[in-house]
Amino acid sequence: MSSGIKMVSYYNEKLYLSILAPEEWEGQQVNDQAFRLLGEVEKIHEDFFEEYRVNMSFEKRKGTISGENWFKTFVEKNNEAMRTTYAQYELLEEENFTLDINSAYRKLYTWVEPETKFKIYQEQVLITDSIDTVYVVTASVLEGLEKKYLPLFVDVIKSIRIIPQKIT
Repeated sequence: MSSGIKMVSYYNEKLYLSILAPEEWEGQQVNDQAFRLLGEVEKIHEDFFEEYRVNMSFEKRKGTISGENWFKTFVEKNNEAMRTTYAQYELLEEENFTLDINSAYRKLYTWVEPETKFKIYQEQVLITDSIDTVYVVTASVLEGLEKKYLPLFVDVIKSIRIIPQKIT
């Protein structure tokens, strides 16, 4: 791992996802289709945040798009929604790649939270699981901490493994 931080194996039985995550991070099950990881408390914007922690969310979504190019269409619709929803949205990087045998798309972008004016860096990865299921991984960090956490987010993303479900 490029970050040099001690990583531990984490398996989420509800989503069939295995990852390597920083040992100190806390996992929380959000619902049957999502969980998140919270980083250590950071001292930043203490006048605004009682406790700030970077986070990564992992969610399994059923697609509503079908057809031969359904994943490409899903990515395009996701990107368009972000361009129109997020204030001062700026796409910094994007790439298509394969994670094990699954098609995947990664983007790094920034946006500005309208009330606080804080700039937020987000890394998002979309990973196909089947012809109608996508894993959405989103990692967020405030400007000022991005150099510390963006490489770590990439390490966690590269470690993702979708574990085949047991057929009974």
